[in-house]
Amino acid sequence: MVERNDSSGQHGQAPQKARSEPPFSSLSEIDGPSYQTINRTPTTTPSDQDAKKAVAELDSIRRGELWIIGINSLAVLLALGVCLIYYFQLQVMKGQLQVMRGQLSEMKSGSTDTHELAVQAKNQADAVKTQAESTKAVAQSGVDQAKATNKLATESSRSADAAITNAKAAQEATVNGQKSLTLSERIMFVQERPWVGINGFSATVDNEGKVSGTIGFNNFGHSPAFDSELKTACTLNKPPELSIESTYLFKPSGSKAIVMPGGGKSSDGMTCDLHLSFTQSNLVEQGFAVIYLFGTITYRDSINSSNRIHITRFCGKWNPKTKVFDDCQTYNSAD
Repeated sequence: MVERNDSSGQHGQAPQKARSEPPFSSLSEIDGPSYQTINRTPTTTPSDQDAKKAVAELDSIRRGELWIIGINSLAVLLALGVCLIYYFQLQVMKGQLQVMRGQLSEMKSGSTDTHELAVQAKNQADAVKTQAESTKAVAQSGVDQAKATNKLATESSRSADAAITNAKAAQEATVNGQKSLTLSERIMFVQERPWVGINGFSATVDNEGKVSGTIGFNNFGHSPAFDSELKTACTLNKPPELSIESTYLFKPSGSKAIVMPGGGKSSDGMTCDLHLSFTQSNLVEQGFAVIYLFGTITYRDSINSSNRIHITRFCGKWNPKTKVFDDCQTYNSAD
């Protein structure tokens, strides 16, 4: 008989599900305006570590599953070997039983002196039969154990599939968390950044096409606008276009300045001279020619870590009847 120590229970234990913690991190709120550049670097959430941990646990589960399958296969082969050994032993014993029965018949046909020998032979045959039956029971027990081991392997495979599903769900949750964090940071930036735009547009045009006046702009955002600068240009019968913006002769109106939230600035002494002829001036007064006054306001914010330049564009066209600049249908924009 072969004594077996069933340790398959240790290998069949289902792995615990990987727990994922919310990858969100709190965003620092801005209490008020700052007078200096605040550099913010992107933060790394623990969601990346959770995803890597989930993948590592998945690899460990797969290796454990392969070990379980190998051990179960070895157990099945061992049980089949035991069955074969017992089967051949049973056949040998059956042959011995036939021989003993033949000897018993010969002893019965002989003298009474061999009666005791016949009785012993019968007892030995009975013992062999009992041993054969015991061997058969052991073989059946081995077969039953192999079936139980195969069932355990099936359950382990199901547990591994469940772990894989949980790992995929954790990875998807991590990706969604990162997207939500990026969106929250973008919303915070839009709400707290400076927004500089035109607040007043007061200019006139004389008979020679010289534009002069004042342009005011304000910071409508919630943080300071650094290096704010206004530049202007003017054209005749050609509305401004972004594609050829680099060809325009922009003229700075004032020096760079910091514009606080709710504060403003104006371009005193803004001028733009087209040097119109008498004929061109008459065409402008009759509405057959149009003077365009346009420009840009550039500034930086203190929230964006890259600290890039923001640009607000504006455009007005001269109305000879009302003597004011009306808004253009194009070019006006802000980033």
